[in-house]
Amino acid sequence: MNRWIPLALGLLACDSALPELPPPEPLPPRPSPLEQTCERIASTTQGASWRDLGSLPIASGTLVVSDPSVLDGPFEPPLTTPVQGALTLRLLQAGEGQKTTNLCLQIRTKDPTSAPRRLLGHASIDASMLLIGDLSALRERLTPASPKLVSCVEAPAEDLGRLRALFSARNETLTFALPTLLCTERPPVPEDRARFLAALREIRAEGRYGVEPRSPAWPLLLSLGASPFAPFPDGSPIAFTLDVPGPDGRYPVFVQGQGSAMTLEIPLL
Repeated sequence: MNRWIPLALGLLACDSALPELPPPEPLPPRPSPLEQTCERIASTTQGASWRDLGSLPIASGTLVVSDPSVLDGPFEPPLTTPVQGALTLRLLQAGEGQKTTNLCLQIRTKDPTSAPRRLLGHASIDASMLLIGDLSALRERLTPASPKLVSCVEAPAEDLGRLRALFSARNETLTFALPTLLCTERPPVPEDRARFLAALREIRAEGRYGVEPRSPAWPLLLSLGASPFAPFPDGSPIAFTLDVPGPDGRYPVFVQGQGSAMTLEIPLL
């Protein structure tokens, strides 16, 4: 799956008026039964191996599990759970180099438990990425999105570089939300669709115009790049972003225990 898709359920604008942005269609649940543990995935997947991601402090006591593109966006709230102390993350992977595939994420406190396994909730993934982090620390680090909606063009990265230069020559600044998503820094206006599509024709490029909800978590999206995972920020992370190879959907988050004795697992396929 190509992760560089529109951030979240944009609507095409019309020439005469701006669209309303209704709640998105519910994502389909991913089929992952309660007994589908990371260890079981490891035992049934040829070449699977564990990679330690390190420690993640949760100073605020609240862990967020979310698609980063919609963190604090206008739609559904992210999945959160109380946590006491630092967490240890390890990632089950298969393959090597650029062909590495994330299979399952395991998150533990320093005193993991053998309590019964249960469904904590679901993380809705529609940008092929998962965010795990300290919710309060992320909100302090990320600037609130303003404006809430922006005009965007989705196209190949090399074409968007030329489009950005074209608009810059016309004294309008466009910002990369993703390598293949270029957006205004102002709210949409009715003329945007015609202007952007005309500019794409002018540089002989194919692309798609849409109105997108602007997320404060765009820096998190950019931090992952082409890697299977990335700390944010690098060095002293308050969060990790991970590539999700499976299709869009509501991914189950399983938990054993609570507080300072807890294990979370998230199958990623």
